Amino acid sequence: MHGDGSSARYVAIMETVFDLPSHPLFVHVPVVLVPLAFVGVVGMVVRPRWWDRLIWPTFVVAVLGTVGAVLAAGSGEELEEAVEGRAVRALVHDHAEAGELARTASLLFFVVLVATFFGPRVVTRLRSARWWRPIMMVAVLVSGGVASWSMFDAGHSGAKSVWNDVHDDGDHDDGDHDGEDHDD
Repeated sequence: MHGDGSSARYVAIMETVFDLPSHPLFVHVPVVLVPLAFVGVVGMVVRPRWWDRLIWPTFVVAVLGTVGAVLAAGSGEELEEAVEGRAVRALVHDHAEAGELARTASLLFFVVLVATFFGPRVVTRLRSARWWRPIMMVAVLVSGGVASWSMFDAGHSGAKSVWNDVHDDGDHDDGDHDGEDHDD
């Protein structure tokens, strides 16, 4: 911890925003923006003439989505500690694992995206640009697809961990699953 309190401020920001748990707020950034960046990439691959028009908006969306993934994972770790003992451990663990994968996949997608967008300048200087585009198009599509899927999976497992004990009628699960009415 730094003597100036900056680490304490970081932890406080990771835990709450406006006195609300920050994780539910942060997760929506990457869940929306990472797949949106992937859609931009698909558009540029399918329609190369859109490349110049979509490169910067896609890049900005990818930056924001990746930062959101890192913030969501960090705040999720804080929230995981806070709900320990009050949540279904297996569901929280599955969500934490999915969140870590989503963060890692988003970072990888971003790195591949940067290499795809800005690498041709370097490769052209090496006089080997002919192989660059097909390889990077496959890499960016695969990494973007994995990042998008991992966002879906993390979101789904998070929703299950939050809503697992709520039934359609709004009643909370009391742990009794035999279907009989019990007066305890």
